Amino acid sequence: MKKIFFSLLLAIIISPELFANPGDTTWVTVYNLRKITQYGNYDTSAVLPTGKTYRKIRLHYILGRYACPNGTQYCGSWDYTTQVYVKPANADTMEIARIITPYATDWLSTNRKHDFVVDVSDYASVLNGNLDFRYRYDGYSWGFTLTLKLEMIEGTPPMEAISAKNIYDGYYAYGNTSNPIENYLVEKPLQYNSPAVKAFVKNTISGHGSDDNGCGEFCSKYYDLKINGSAVSQKQLWKNDCGKNDIYPQTGTWLYDRANWCPGQVVFPITHDITSLTSPASTFSVDVDMEPYTSPTQSNAGGYNIVSQLISYGTPNFNTDVSIEDIISPTNDPNYARANTICVNPKIKIKNTGTNQITQVVFSYSVTGGSVSTYTWSGVLNF
Repeated sequence: MKKIFFSLLLAIIISPELFANPGDTTWVTVYNLRKITQYGNYDTSAVLPTGKTYRKIRLHYILGRYACPNGTQYCGSWDYTTQVYVKPANADTMEIARIITPYATDWLSTNRKHDFVVDVSDYASVLNGNLDFRYRYDGYSWGFTLTLKLEMIEGTPPMEAISAKNIYDGYYAYGNTSNPIENYLVEKPLQYNSPAVKAFVKNTISGHGSDDNGCGEFCSKYYDLKINGSAVSQKQLWKNDCGKNDIYPQTGTWLYDRANWCPGQVVFPITHDITSLTSPASTFSVDVDMEPYTSPTQSNAGGYNIVSQLISYGTPNFNTDVSIEDIISPTNDPNYARANTICVNPKIKIKNTGTNQITQVVFSYSVTGGSVSTYTWSGVLNF
């Protein structure tokens, strides 16, 4: 594939601003080809840079395969929940990424691996210095290798990440009347302090296990988010596009839609902006309530893995700023395999990282060595 280069210019109605050049990138390896040989926790530590500011921090979760010993059953055959945690000395131990392994029965014979990329900029306040990490593997068969790397891109962020703290963190049975899930999803008092001025509730939720109704893995349920006792948002916990998975084909039931996850994918968090409902140094309450449900098989109820966090940020750093988040096509990135290969109609994901509303963006692009062309996007893009 010939290389194609994209750049973009903002069509600004107000006076233009100066933009910093992209900064250097530091790579930190947390695990390198670690063989996953048992269920449970894998702990390690890494030394991260200090005293630097990052435009963005991305976690590269590179999954591979190794040959299990002879006689091993189900080696790499199933979709298992895995979680990456940071364990800072003076703050909460927090999940920063959740990935479900694919049905990877043929990965060893095809010499296959995959790099899942997760933006972990929310945790910039603790991603520095000597830091402990935990990788949790919930599988009951082995065969996977894990490489974890942090891509730390220097520069001024759209907002400075001030703090992150847990609201809920656990796996809770769903529909069990003798131990209802709301016993654990209780209203929690919280507070964030200056210099934080913006606050978000970040929910990473996936349903697992199955009763006679398919709950929690194969049933679609919602949750209500309440702030100070009032419902402010309702979200359906369902992924209806597992068949479009970029890791394909897989063996097993990878095509089946599931409760907010698919085999071989990142479990994407749901983020709620609660800035307008809260203020620095004032106590407020957060409550997540699951859709009411009673399981017909009380002794074999499924459940939900729920991690909810309060993320706070400082004052936005830019008035007018746009980021190219990803080039979906054309690209060789396997995370967009289903959108490629293409020769027309490129797809580029952008984000407004400044407080001014953006109504026009000019892209400049070219094939290597060729003449430069432009494309103008028009629309409305808010911060």
